[in-house]
Amino acid sequence: MSRSRYLILHKTEWNRLKRCQSPDKRESEKNDYLKSSIEQSQNWIKMWPDTVQGLVHQLETQKNIKHAQQIESVKKFVAKKKHEIKMESIKKARDMIFEDSCYGRQLLSALVESKTLEERKQQVLFRKNIKQTAELLKLNESQASSIQNASEMESIEIKRELLRKQRNKDVARFNQQM
Repeated sequence: MSRSRYLILHKTEWNRLKRCQSPDKRESEKNDYLKSSIEQSQNWIKMWPDTVQGLVHQLETQKNIKHAQQIESVKKFVAKKKHEIKMESIKKARDMIFEDSCYGRQLLSALVESKTLEERKQQVLFRKNIKQTAELLKLNESQASSIQNASEMESIEIKRELLRKQRNKDVARFNQQM
């Protein structure tokens, strides 16, 4: 026959016994907490500008930023150089095609011909403009004499008007004095 003995414990005592039974778990939690708090404080110290770790961290970040900028500038330079090489090779290919084919010569002769025709048209227009300006000058000279006479008559009338106003003012002053 098996006899079982029961042990009666208070709840607080039972909890104490449980805690004592698994000290590894509790200590590992404490160690983890301590490690995380140490790491966190070290990270905070890195952000402080007046500590050695803070200065080292700042220098590292500046170095990383500078390195990234240098890499970016090198990439831009390489891309620019590739583009220039590509454009030069395209230009060389076009020049070779242009020089080797008869179409290039025909195109050049057509270009020269169109330029000469365009210049001829401009010369004709220029001559027409010269003739028109000469005719306008002749008309202006004949009209200028009539305009000159009209302007002289106008100035005489303005003088007469001024004299009339002056006489009226003198008469008005004389009347006021009396």
